[in-house]
Amino acid sequence: MGSEALIIEAAVNGAWPATWKRRGTGARNPVVPATPEEIATDALACLAAGATVIHNHTDDDVLDNATGRHASEPYLAAYEAITAAHPGAICYPTMSGGGDGRRIEDRYAHIVELHDAGLLGMGVADPGSLNLVGRRRDGQVASTALPYINAPADVAWMFAWCAERDLPVHVGVRTRPPAGAAGPPGGRHATGQDKSAAVPGRAEHAVRSAQHTVVARRVPAPAG
Repeated sequence: MGSEALIIEAAVNGAWPATWKRRGTGARNPVVPATPEEIATDALACLAAGATVIHNHTDDDVLDNATGRHASEPYLAAYEAITAAHPGAICYPTMSGGGDGRRIEDRYAHIVELHDAGLLGMGVADPGSLNLVGRRRDGQVASTALPYINAPADVAWMFAWCAERDLPVHVGVRTRPPAGAAGPPGGRHATGQDKSAAVPGRAEHAVRSAQHTVVARRVPAPAG
């Protein structure tokens, strides 16, 4: 076996409420970390096991928020605890989709506040839009299906913001599962986009799976 470098990203939970509740009961799944304290505990365990990057969601019900503005406080509390114990950890949050009049400045506000607090390890720039589709046990599309939208102007804004601060960028490119492959039971599929190649850049690392391609890289500042 070769000695290629490997960077592990630990996504310690998923989007609320899809992955936080026991199927069919509505009760919280006790093994999914929810509070900042639980998220920090699980993140530190992952870092001790060899992870470098930590990603998480919170239960701030951003889908019911007309502006798409995530609450910063749960991220600040979790990342303060994580970086205090593990200063080298690279932490970054999720981001809501656009559309329906949502401004990128509001969608990105929690990321700006994390950066201002010195707790943001990596920026976010998702370059496409897609349908997030869940399926019920009977195979029908769930009522929670929704579009995740990133307009070209918003994509440019995200990359420019990160470049101005010389931040590494997390780029999520959702892909279809391979032909014949079963997706997660009752889980969400990212549909309508083909797998894209990693974006060239220095300090680039790519992690690929059947569901998505993740690229973390440092974006050169624009000339001039």
